[in-house]
Amino acid sequence: MILAIDCGNTRVKWGLREPQESGWRALGAVPLADIARLEADWSSLPMPSRIVIANVAGEPARKALLALLARRMVEPRWASAQAAQCGVTNGYADPGQLGVDRWAALVGAWHLQRGACLVVNAGTATTADMLSSQGVFRGGIILPGVDLMQRALAQNTAGL
Repeated sequence: MILAIDCGNTRVKWGLREPQESGWRALGAVPLADIARLEADWSSLPMPSRIVIANVAGEPARKALLALLARRMVEPRWASAQAAQCGVTNGYADPGQLGVDRWAALVGAWHLQRGACLVVNAGTATTADMLSSQGVFRGGIILPGVDLMQRALAQNTAGL
């Protein structure tokens, strides 16, 4: 059983699954500000054999997750962007400059597509990343997400 955790800029999403099964046994999400609520969400879950975490929310979120997972007695594996992994090559000279969320999306897209593609994510930020037909990350762009753009326009534009 694997507990997968995606700690983003505004929400913490999680899912529990058996590797051989196609679907998720349980799913959930909480606002990052309410990360302590995960204790209640996870209280009735079976003990996972593996925990994998992608965290872009920084050290405070990392510490909070470690505290919440301490009773699970499973050392979490912290995902990070690599120079190459699962058929995808990172185009950055310093692979760690690429956010783990974008890296995971590129690896997932390669697994599904096995060819050139544009990977777009729309969350707190909107990202668009290009993957070559050889699985090489060619670069991308980060823009404010829809909510951030709407707030910026509402606060800084007259007559909306």
